[in-house]
Order: sequence, then structure tokens, then C-alpha cells
Amino acid sequence: MPICYPVTSRFHLWGSGCTAWLLFLSCWLLAGPAQATHIVGGEMELVYVNGSTYTLIVNLYFDAIRGNANALDADLTASIFEKGTDRRMMNVVLPLTSNTFVNYTNPACAKPTLSTRKLVYSKDIILPANTYTNALGYYAAVERCCRNNTISNIVAPANAAQTFYLEFPAVVRRGQPFIDSTPRIFPPLADYACRNELFYYDFGGQDADGDSLVYDLVTPLNGHSNTNVPKPAAAEPAPYSLITWKDSLTTLRQIPGNPTLAINRATGRLTVRPRDLGLFVFGVRCAEYRRGEKIGEARRD
Repeated sequence: MPICYPVTSRFHLWGSGCTAWLLFLSCWLLAGPAQATHIVGGEMELVYVNGSTYTLIVNLYFDAIRGNANALDADLTASIFEKGTDRRMMNVVLPLTSNTFVNYTNPACAKPTLSTRKLVYSKDIILPANTYTNALGYYAAVERCCRNNTISNIVAPANAAQTFYLEFPAVVRRGQPFIDSTPRIFPPLADYACRNELFYYDFGGQDADGDSLVYDLVTPLNGHSNTNVPKPAAAEPAPYSLITWKDSLTTLRQIPGNPTLAINRATGRLTVRPRDLGLFVFGVRCAEYRRGEKIGEARRD
């Protein structure tokens, strides 16, 4: 059993009178490039198939109520870079392969106008054994603007972008194939938490290779895309700029509360007692270890 995993998520808190609910969509949070505030969150995955073939996947959570329908992309472009040199290895156009709604598990508490789509972009790619040999590994990124403008805990959310990001190891080590898939991330969270009541959720994932996974909170990546260029032709190399927290919020205090949002490094269990009503974005990173050595990481907004 891995210990484990990521990424950026968001909380939605609604209230009337003395009752308030916080919806948490975990995992994350398009005709020509559209300037639109639609991104709830998401993450990337790299899944081993066979031989030199892998499937590269982007899961994007889309605001189906406030999101501009023109911002629902038919494809996204992922870029793969070599760590250490930032050399561009390839650009991959990922077509939209699935478009479904997130099912809320507590409809009695759900706001009727809240609706989220899960958009899956995926394609099989080849990582040749004679090319992907860098001992430092590689990273993949997709850049897209913009986030949902109702987010409560970051500055100018309608102008904030998201960079979907993961790291993976060389496919050959010491002359032998080195097979790895990123962790399978839990389904999107669709539960409500009450204001001023302690909320728990298992954010842990599963790893097909049996690797150990270690979690921590991170500030979500903004990147290079913006309202002028919301959908770049390809991602730029790292480093990627970060979103800007509002007020006194920080990486370790992403959601106002007592206690504030925290995650168990070993199990991925999230805890928070939310103080305010609102919609909150947050970020989780999952580092992947094999025999005590870090081999990759993934993030979820």
C-alpha cells in the first residue's frame, strides 16, 4: 500500500441563516482561445501501457454554470521537458476524450446552480528508451487561463491561470527498463462540510507500481498563460509563477479556519474547520518514492 498522493482542490461554502455548507471538489480546479473564467482545478497523469507506450492524461474540472461554453477546449497541448536543462522533448496535442458531470453525493446540501464537468484529455505517446535517459528525469506541463472568478482566497481569480504539472523518471536506468505510472488519483470530492465544524476527507490515492507517496500542501501554479493568451500553443519551460494569496493566507494557511487546512504526509488525509463562507482553491503535491529515492511528483488544484 502506498503512503500517499496529490493535488489542487477547491472548497465551496454556502450558507443561509445559521447553516452553512462547504463543497469540496478535490483533485484540482474553450472555437478559438477564449478568455473565460472556467477552471475549477485538475491534474495530469502518466500511465504505462506497454513497451515504450504511455498514456498522457489531463483531467480538467470545468464550471458548467459560470464557465464560458466557448472555453470548453476540443484539445489541450502538453509539453515535455528535460529536467536540469529544460530542453523541450516534445509537444503533444491531447484531444478531449471524455466529458461528464461530477455527481454530488449530498444533494440535500447542494446549491441547485452548482454544476461541474470533468473533462478528460488523453493520448498515447512514445517515450523511446534511447532518448528518455536523463538521470534527473523529466516534467510535463499544460498551461491554461483562467480560474473561476468566484474563488474567495486568491487575488484576481478571473485573471489567474493554472499550470497542470507532473514529473517522471527516465524510462531506462542502469541499462534496464524503469517502468513507472503516476498514482491513480481518487475521484473528485463532492462532499459538503459545515462552517465551524471539523471536516475530514481521505485525499489518498493508489499507485500501480507500489511506490510510496508523500503529501504536502503547495501553492497552486499560475504559469505563463493570461487573459491575453489564455491557451498558449505550447507550455513554456519552468519555473512557473504562483497564484497570489489574499490577505494573510499562505501555503500553510490556504483556507481560513481553526484549524486551517492540513494534510497528513503519510495518508493524504485532509482536515479543516472552515471559518468563512466561500469557494476556496488549494494545492496538494504528491511525491513518489521507490526504495527511498524520489522518482516523481504530481500536483492537483
